[in-house]
Amino acid sequence: MRASLARRRTWSTTSSTKSERELPRRDRGYYREYTVDTPGSRDRGARRIVTGGSPPSEYWYTEDHYRSFRRIDGAAGQAQ
Repeated sequence: MRASLARRRTWSTTSSTKSERELPRRDRGYYREYTVDTPGSRDRGARRIVTGGSPPSEYWYTEDHYRSFRRIDGAAGQAQ
């Protein structure tokens, strides 16, 4: 799995969208989104890694475009 660092956006969990309610609530700019390459997809695909903090101290993975998240242990790189 490879994340595309060129395609990222910064966001917060202060809005009421479902995707942002799935993650812990943080101030604007806390989270950064990275696209994970999806073989065979014509667009960005649904897979993302979301990091929190600067430097990042939280890591999350979604394979279904924000419907669900799995926390990643940053030290080991393993999904929980």
